[in-house]
Amino acid sequence: MGKGAAVQNRSTGATFNPTTTAEWMAIARTELARQLPVGWVPLDEPAAVFVTAIFGRPRTGPNRFAYKDRRNDRRTRYAQKPDADNVSKIVLDSMTHAGTWRDDAIADVTVRRVWQSVDPRDVPRVEILIVWGDELDRLPWPPDVLEEW
Repeated sequence: MGKGAAVQNRSTGATFNPTTTAEWMAIARTELARQLPVGWVPLDEPAAVFVTAIFGRPRTGPNRFAYKDRRNDRRTRYAQKPDADNVSKIVLDSMTHAGTWRDDAIADVTVRRVWQSVDPRDVPRVEILIVWGDELDRLPWPPDVLEEW
């Protein structure tokens, strides 16, 4: 899901995340913190982040072709809501709150949104690759050749 717009309390003026956004971020933050190595120190240097959001294929609706097209056994581009910038915001904010990096450490962000493949083992998820340090200097540009790297 993408990050929802902040909601403002009219009486106090305080802003907060919508419930669904807050729940998603809490689950993501917990899972990310679990996957970090013991003794991890948040990155305080430039880093590049590659986010791939894999969405489930719909069975009905205007995009049902993505589900029914069995000839297409690979992942195809996803072109509907949520927008790539909202996907990146919710993922990067969750990673910041999990202690992966300091808030201003991200130098480059690349977001891909795709439908899941028709393989029944393929499930909707978010895949994240973080590159920093000496590896950042070796990173190919443009990132389209990342898979070869």
